[in-house]
Amino acid sequence: MSATLEDQAEIEVFEGLETTSATLLFGSHRNLPAAAAERVFGDADQGTRRYREARVLRLYGQTWTVRVSTLAAFERRSSRLQAWLLLAGGVLLSAAGAASAWVLVNARARAVLLAERMTASLRRSETESRRLALVASRTASAVMLTDADWRIDWVNESFTRIYGYTSAEVKDRQPGTFLRSPGTDAETVAEMTAADVAGTAFKGDLLNRTKDGREIWVQIETQPLRDAEERITGHMVLVLDITARKAAEAELALKEARFRLIFEGRASEFPCGATGPAPPNC
Repeated sequence: MSATLEDQAEIEVFEGLETTSATLLFGSHRNLPAAAAERVFGDADQGTRRYREARVLRLYGQTWTVRVSTLAAFERRSSRLQAWLLLAGGVLLSAAGAASAWVLVNARARAVLLAERMTASLRRSETESRRLALVASRTASAVMLTDADWRIDWVNESFTRIYGYTSAEVKDRQPGTFLRSPGTDAETVAEMTAADVAGTAFKGDLLNRTKDGREIWVQIETQPLRDAEERITGHMVLVLDITARKAAEAELALKEARFRLIFEGRASEFPCGATGPAPPNC
């Protein structure tokens, strides 16, 4: 059928009621210069063709104009019955093509709508991520993001302020290899290691060491980061400098012990000056 149509008939499908180069969707031959901008195609374009027909089809809310006309090869055979059969077949084929085109157009529209929704969602996610990154960078606590093997991916400004290391200096290094002080409580380290093995969070006080060698007390909180399949992909570490608090607690404990011994009459057990200003004969 397609070979017969190719030799003996021309089929054109236009979107809407206007038969112009701008609305031409399909043309079986190049007789009509579809590239011409806004050219209107009428009966004159079909010349003296003996048989020609135009039909308006309305399918699924879409309007299509289908034109079918015979070519010279067919007209030489001069069969009017065959002509009308051919024209009818052409109209049916064009209707099927128009329906297919409508499906494609609507599929594209749905794809565009889905893409727009995904883009809007991505933009909202990017905005939220920027806000979270801003909060993380400005918080008083040091923030570390590591991979699953505890290699540092990112630190915030407070990390540099507390420890003295820049982001570039700690990239891909494990915190425990250079931040942990030799005086760190072994039991606390063991608890932290157990939490890591179990894939759970940890919170505790550790003795750390800064870049310039100072020892500081920090409260550390770790949280495992998981993907959609619950596999650990990294860790988030929050660090708060509690050195001043530890010093205040130690001073308070010393004062409480001093007053307790004074109350019990054993102030002499304290070194000279430990319970107050040293007397002249101390």
